[in-house]
Amino acid sequence: MKKQLALLLALLFFLSGCSIIERGKGANDKGLKDTTDIQYISSYSSMYNSTLVESSDGLHFVDLVNGVKVYACNQPGCQHTGGEDSNCLAFPNKNRGDFGFFDYPFVYKNQLYYFSETYEGKIRLNRSELDGSNYTIVYEQDLDRVNFKSGVLTRDIIRVENKIYYWIEETKTSMTDDGWIKTDAAILELFEGDLDTGKCRKLIDTGEYFDVKLNGFYYSDQVLYSQLWKQNKSWDDTPYAEPSKQVDAWRELSYEEINEMLAASSNVSIYHLDSEEHQLKEVGNMFLLGVVKDRLFFLHSEGVLKTFDSNMENEEPVFTCETDIQLYNIGDKILLKYFDIHLNTGLYYRWDTEEEEFIDLGYREDYSLLILDYSKDKLWIALTPMKQSSSSSEWHYILADKEDFFKGKLNYIKIEDHLTDID
Repeated sequence: MKKQLALLLALLFFLSGCSIIERGKGANDKGLKDTTDIQYISSYSSMYNSTLVESSDGLHFVDLVNGVKVYACNQPGCQHTGGEDSNCLAFPNKNRGDFGFFDYPFVYKNQLYYFSETYEGKIRLNRSELDGSNYTIVYEQDLDRVNFKSGVLTRDIIRVENKIYYWIEETKTSMTDDGWIKTDAAILELFEGDLDTGKCRKLIDTGEYFDVKLNGFYYSDQVLYSQLWKQNKSWDDTPYAEPSKQVDAWRELSYEEINEMLAASSNVSIYHLDSEEHQLKEVGNMFLLGVVKDRLFFLHSEGVLKTFDSNMENEEPVFTCETDIQLYNIGDKILLKYFDIHLNTGLYYRWDTEEEEFIDLGYREDYSLLILDYSKDKLWIALTPMKQSSSSSEWHYILADKEDFFKGKLNYIKIEDHLTDID
């Protein structure tokens, strides 16, 4: 069983071949190879070569080419189900002190990493072989801030080579007479974990506020950029003191009105990993959408995309849009997706770091390209109909060559949209 699983995993990660279709037209291809191994990892999945690594329904791998699903468990006869008495390696195990769920799964140097929480409220980084064997604890974090709940990771984590970066949110809460839980205080802390040495260190924290939220987190050239929203005034001092009314406030009031009522501020935290220098820059009502090569991309309320340098100077408008845009940080590249209402098609641009401008990749398809995830060499893309709503049965999926995609060449293979479990 163990040999069969090892062979299957090898096939999953190194499968190649299959027919490739070339579409689209070329663009300037300078600097399109990734210079640094950068990975943005969500709480439930990441991508490795042509394989998804997922933590929902237990730790498992999904071969996107063949649609094969394999659990990270090598125990003969295991049914791969969770529960209080489960001994499956792919699910939390109370004998190891696991509590809750596994989060942020990823593969580094052919080993599986993921976060978990213990019954004592500690945050734990775990490591095993791809089949779940040789389990070990890389490190644990004991966040014992007095009267605060145990911390939770918030938004994506960023892996840069052998280092991971993430924010942990700790909150102080209370319960109202009618059963609502409200946040009385919050703090965010930024950490660095070293996957090779197994050491973790705290970089900075935000300080304590009535509430604080992370609205964006990016890396470029040894600098971490985070957009932070800080609440300086309690909801108790507003007409929306009851938590049930706060839902109405977010629906009825503008973002600017909410900020004024709560004396809230929006800043960009700029942390230099080399020098450990930290800066905070006020950004008002702009939203940080991405960062690459010393350029920060902000969406202004009037629908204008602007760039600034890392000192929040040299402001320059670079794109004006009539409809919503999507900006993807894909490794060390920026992809802009925009629906042109006049052409009735999606337009796709990459940011040229040398010319400091967006370059049209030339795609004029009759479907939308929705980037679902990426690995070092591949893009997992959903082809969705060009209409406001569609059902999953209308979606199709492809695995595209990442370098060619940014050259304006859509070289891809069609992939399965169903799964086959392997025991």
